Amino acid sequence: MTVACEFREPKTGDKYGFRFERNSGGVWRIYVTHHPHNPYDTCVLRCHLYPDKKVCVDESKFCPRTLDQAKACAFLWMTGYSQYVRTGFFSATGGRVNV
Repeated sequence: MTVACEFREPKTGDKYGFRFERNSGGVWRIYVTHHPHNPYDTCVLRCHLYPDKKVCVDESKFCPRTLDQAKACAFLWMTGYSQYVRTGFFSATGGRVNV
């Protein structure tokens, strides 16, 4: 199953496109179809985005098993990425999203 949607980061107004894909194990993978230009390091350790545009989610800590959980992960990543493209710093402190 694949779902596509767009979000706007609330603080900056940045527009993002996401594609959510459910794998055979029931875990949702998150891919970015469009995002703001990144003038900084594109290493996944810095911007939490793989070269294939998959969002880096530490599945040893959390596996999104519902679409709402995957959207919450996308929201947290989007917030960090919007900060990253402005400052070169991606806050990886986590967060809480009500779904």
